[in-house]
Amino acid sequence: MESQDKILRAGIKELLVSEKFSDVTVLCGADKYKLHKAIMCTQVPFFASAIRFKKEGKDAIIELHGEDPLAVAAVVDFVYKSDYKPLMLEDGEDHRWKFDHAACQHHEVVCDPDTCLFECSTCSKLVWGKPEEMSLHINVYQLADMYQISNLKQLAFRNFQNTASDFWDTKEFVEAVHSVGRSDHDELKEVIIATVLEHLELLEKEDFALVLEEYSALSMRILKRCAKELTHKRNGATWDMWS
Repeated sequence: MESQDKILRAGIKELLVSEKFSDVTVLCGADKYKLHKAIMCTQVPFFASAIRFKKEGKDAIIELHGEDPLAVAAVVDFVYKSDYKPLMLEDGEDHRWKFDHAACQHHEVVCDPDTCLFECSTCSKLVWGKPEEMSLHINVYQLADMYQISNLKQLAFRNFQNTASDFWDTKEFVEAVHSVGRSDHDELKEVIIATVLEHLELLEKEDFALVLEEYSALSMRILKRCAKELTHKRNGATWDMWS
């Protein structure tokens, strides 16, 4: 027998799908959501203020056309489902992200990357998702911060942390550094710094170096943390990249 809590959560999810008893409409670009004041306003302070004090409250319509539609969809999903969906993989796309064998220290022979079937059992790992999700998690984090949804903010942070760890050697990570570098979200910058310290070879990549040149404050923080790591290693101390 299902618990009352599970039944309640299932009912809330069903309201999002069925749109029954909806009394507020949220618009973002081409997306339209028929939602419920009692659910949205109790979890998202922004919506409570918009409905109570602003013009939107009169018509029960809230327009968010300046926001990222995927991030807004994530907010709605989280409020009703306590989670949000990452970007969907294309049909037939493998969930597995294979470590570039050419950059693997355990692959010691000269080969043709186009024909070599080497897959390192040490470096390769199974991950879920895709590099493009870093941008989504950043945008969700920023929107959750603006709307004061602390639980969603924490979830987006963890998701960004995981995808940055999995996909650090991609152009999407460089784009993520650019997005985070121009923001004032210190927590996200710590993820960038920790990832760089874990993979110092990033500093040798031209596209990554060019991005760091744009954000001198972030570059200085990375430099200071590198110096701190070296000092700890010289002293034989255990180093924590998040300290």
